Amino acid sequence: MKLPLLSIPAPRQTVSRPRRLKHLGLSAIGLALGALPASAATYTYTGLGGDGQYTTATNWLPAAVPNTSAGDVAVINNGAAVTYTPGGDLTIKNGGILQVTSGSFTQAGGNNYIQLNGNGSIVVNGGTFNQGTASSTPFNLNGTTGNVFQVTAGAVNINTVFAMNVGLTFSQSGGAITVAGNETDFSNTTSTLSGGTFTTKLITGVNGAAPTRFDISGGVLKLTAAGSNGIYGGGTTRFINFTPGSTGQITFSSGSTTIANVQSFINQGVIEYNSGGTGTLSNFNITSNNGVVTLALAVPEPSTFAVAALGVVGLMGWTILRRARPTV
Repeated sequence: MKLPLLSIPAPRQTVSRPRRLKHLGLSAIGLALGALPASAATYTYTGLGGDGQYTTATNWLPAAVPNTSAGDVAVINNGAAVTYTPGGDLTIKNGGILQVTSGSFTQAGGNNYIQLNGNGSIVVNGGTFNQGTASSTPFNLNGTTGNVFQVTAGAVNINTVFAMNVGLTFSQSGGAITVAGNETDFSNTTSTLSGGTFTTKLITGVNGAAPTRFDISGGVLKLTAAGSNGIYGGGTTRFINFTPGSTGQITFSSGSTTIANVQSFINQGVIEYNSGGTGTLSNFNITSNNGVVTLALAVPEPSTFAVAALGVVGLMGWTILRRARPTV
């Protein structure tokens, strides 16, 4: 005996919340990719052209000079010495990136700019980045928005004023940056030093109206200007900030800077702790040795830790006794 076939309705298909979010995420990525120039590509330096020049097409794979102003990515990672001889500015924008991993990049003289001009990036995570071989070579990081200058390892040598103001996110977590020009200007930027050494004669953040902060969570900021105290202007909304738990330092090696000068920077809010004008002299440790004044966060005395530990032990003991007390 055959049983009649039952008509079972097909289950209703629904999109779960995670899948729906996934679709939205893919759509967002698609929109972001669609915003990039259609011709953007990654070019890796090979040096097969034989002349060491950035502007020689056969030195790259694929065989064309990267158009970093249209979003191309130029990667130097084969240990070669690459020279950019200006025939005009080297402009990096629209998602373009110049990345140095090993070897070196050198701008050779000439009064032309290396400029980040809106959503452009310079990334140094090894090797050497030489901005110019002459003091007349400008280094212009004054773009609009979205610019990035990131150093994680290697060496960066800047032969002029390092004007990293307007629209720039600067971060250094390793390596060594040396500014041979008169000053470093961090006005209107997001700047973070978390490792490595940053050496400059002067540092200033006064050239701009927007709030500006140079965060130090690690590494060493070395200020070397002779006859100067190393920091010009600042305070209130533009200052150098030690973040909580920072292991960083500022050294003043001009020979004229005194502990009293550094204390004055703290009292005026030019150097702060945890931003917002909360820094006091008690937050810092200032020492002087052989003409070099060093500023770092104060380390709590061992007795402070001991008192805190006793407090924790006492609280735990009280909690245990309370739990063990019989109820009536």
